[in-house]
Amino acid sequence: MSCKIVAISDTHGEYKRLNIPECDILIHAGDITCYGLVDELYDFNSWIEDVNAKYKVVIAGNHDKCLYEKQYCIENVLTNCVYLCDSSVDINGVVIYGTPWQNSLPDWYGYTSNLEEKMDIIPDNVDILVTHTPAYGHRDVAHGDHLGSIELDDTVRRIRPKYHVFGHIHEGYGVSDNGYTTIDLNSSVMDRSYCLVNDPIVFEFNR
Repeated sequence: MSCKIVAISDTHGEYKRLNIPECDILIHAGDITCYGLVDELYDFNSWIEDVNAKYKVVIAGNHDKCLYEKQYCIENVLTNCVYLCDSSVDINGVVIYGTPWQNSLPDWYGYTSNLEEKMDIIPDNVDILVTHTPAYGHRDVAHGDHLGSIELDDTVRRIRPKYHVFGHIHEGYGVSDNGYTTIDLNSSVMDRSYCLVNDPIVFEFNR
């Protein structure tokens, strides 16, 4: 089975400027909005309805405060996609698990947490892991420091998904082999200055 997947993250309200190719699954790995406002989320929901993808899978990022603070946004605003928060979806045999949490650092807000308990509940049968934060040491360098999660790195080593899709660290955009059977995809479309410079990442999932 082959499945064409497009991955994006950190669109910060600029998703309408992206060229999303026709695909089977679109994955958005968080930071949908710029300011975390409900109106921004309504706009995103309208946009994603028209994206030429059979399935659309979305998680939140630390900028998406409306999802963190207002449960009704998840139930009544994000109506045109599958929203994952510490949960999974099986799409034609492809198991995708999504979690929005990242390290609790001083100037980050929204979905921040002690990650150990969030990582422990991720099951082993995941094909594509979608997180907002990177794992430590994997496309996570900003300002010369590794800002990814050690707990997440341990989890990826444990469950060994075929792909790990994330964002959050804009400077880490790109694809690489993490060294233990998983392909890392930092799908941040913005650069460090919040300019839209990167293309969506397109890949084929083959079982």
